Amino acid sequence: MSRELLVSCDSISKAYGSEPLFEGLSLGVFEGDRVGLIGPNASGKSTLVRILAGLEEPDQGSRAARKHLRIGYVAQDPVFGGDPTVGEVLGGALAQAGVAEGEREARFAVTLGRAGFADTDQAVRTLSGGWRKRLAILCIQQGQGRPAAQLLVRGGRRERARPRTRRVLRAPD
Repeated sequence: MSRELLVSCDSISKAYGSEPLFEGLSLGVFEGDRVGLIGPNASGKSTLVRILAGLEEPDQGSRAARKHLRIGYVAQDPVFGGDPTVGEVLGGALAQAGVAEGEREARFAVTLGRAGFADTDQAVRTLSGGWRKRLAILCIQQGQGRPAAQLLVRGGRRERARPRTRRVLRAPD
């Protein structure tokens, strides 16, 4: 069984100032892959993940993603504007994803229940870093629905891929 290429980089380079983070880097992520990036702080791991996610351009080389691939990126420290509650954040993500108003309530309840959020009125600022990350991942998944292929990109410290997370590219700092 051949696995399809989801995203690739060919001979990419990136530098900040005169110091290169990486040069001539080529890699591919195939369906079913789990990839870990390991290196010291400021070595370019997060930058590479942002390039793979399509959020940043390499200085040289090219990045290509499979047609119709939806890529979600969760920052190391997710930021939610203002002082929202868990329910407000997820409700906003559902609305932004274009979920029909009549379907939102059911999807809202199922999503929060499966993720383990018990109190929708809890202020996001009171959540631990792990729970904020979980909420950010839920928000991204709402916009993606259930595409044929999806790549979830997480950047953060000491993260472990959960068995139910199907395709994870991670970049611990």
